[in-house]
Amino acid sequence: MGCPNSKEQVVKDVKPLASSIGLTERLPPGALQQKKIPEEKKDRKVKPRLENGRLTEADIEKRTSGSKTTAELKIGDKTIRYACMSQRGYYPNHISKANQDDYVVVNSLGGEEGASLFCVFDGHGEYGEQCAEFTRERLPKSLNKFSRQCRIAKAKTEAEEHGEKFVFNSSSVFPGLTPQDAQDICKKSYLETDERMEQDKTLRDHFSGTTAVSALFIQNGTKICVANVGDSRAIFAKKVDVALSQDETEKEENNDDDPQSSTPSSFVFEPITTDHTPFDKAEADRVRTYGSVIKTIQQQTRNLPEPTEPWETDEINLTGNIPRVYKKFQMYPGTAFTRSIGDRKADPCGVIADPDVFMKDIPESDSVLVLASDGVFEFIRNVEVAEICMGHFDDEEGPLKASKEIVKMAYNRWLDHETRTDDITIICVFIQGSPGTMA
Repeated sequence: MGCPNSKEQVVKDVKPLASSIGLTERLPPGALQQKKIPEEKKDRKVKPRLENGRLTEADIEKRTSGSKTTAELKIGDKTIRYACMSQRGYYPNHISKANQDDYVVVNSLGGEEGASLFCVFDGHGEYGEQCAEFTRERLPKSLNKFSRQCRIAKAKTEAEEHGEKFVFNSSSVFPGLTPQDAQDICKKSYLETDERMEQDKTLRDHFSGTTAVSALFIQNGTKICVANVGDSRAIFAKKVDVALSQDETEKEENNDDDPQSSTPSSFVFEPITTDHTPFDKAEADRVRTYGSVIKTIQQQTRNLPEPTEPWETDEINLTGNIPRVYKKFQMYPGTAFTRSIGDRKADPCGVIADPDVFMKDIPESDSVLVLASDGVFEFIRNVEVAEICMGHFDDEEGPLKASKEIVKMAYNRWLDHETRTDDITIICVFIQGSPGTMA
């Protein structure tokens, strides 16, 4: 997972440049808003100080990178506020272990005003830091390229339908992405990023790779296209009229099978993505079609039969009894996820880079989008994350305060259950609704 003590790169008054749409991959000047800057290796080797078995506040701060203040964007008639935060994990037996998480925020993707992109990556394996960093750089470029190509093709088609000859002009305003366009370019971009990683001979991705979850705002901020591979997660919450009954709220979110999909308070939430792990029966069945088996480390080591019953799923797993993907009769790849970018030796076992892609309508009421690595969700429930964000919504620095509170909670929860902590990364996006509007 990535690397902290990052100094954010913020470009104020970012404006999309129509001239940039003719380029192939390069992001428009000023498009990059924030990304993580790697921590110096020498700084990682300094032995941290402990108080009651936990890092001091000063040492936690050294391990934490991200936003210094809440950033703001205008997308259509909506005001978007967001903050990013990443904290390097604490491994007592490997104090210099890099933060393998990463993140990036890009505005005006493909030269389209309001097409803002938010991404979180969670690297794993010996070279997970490099895999996450590669994906952070490559995925936005692929999305940018395919977005431009799609919009230019649409402009050409429109010209031909009107009996006109299409002539590229850098000052032209090209059609925006439709929901189907966005879904298509997300799929192509994830797969191309995986291919580019395989082609890059400087990257040792045989047993290393990264998860990825991204959210692309389109159509003047009225829709979000979310894509993911792996177990990083996106959740969504919105304010509702407190007079709504719980049954009405659950019905509205079409999530009746999840008793925590709504609360008696003034918001509802829903997970947008589904974790790609062997806990998911559909994913487990899919990798089995590749001849893979799903077992725990102990079961595979002792050559025990593969369990026939589906794995019991709970949002929080405290047993440590994690099912993994193995090649039959082999001790690899042993991944706790069923999709990723990289992990070349896991490809034949069905661990693929093909993302799930979801479209989400943005309501008129105030709402929150959260993207985070599994370092957040390992011991924190979705509803807790949503509740913290909604509790800070009316604060000018709400996204930053929510990010800090969630990262701190995740760190403490890890040490409540284990002697180490994972890398922890989150992006909190607050979407201001129309005044006086409530779902």
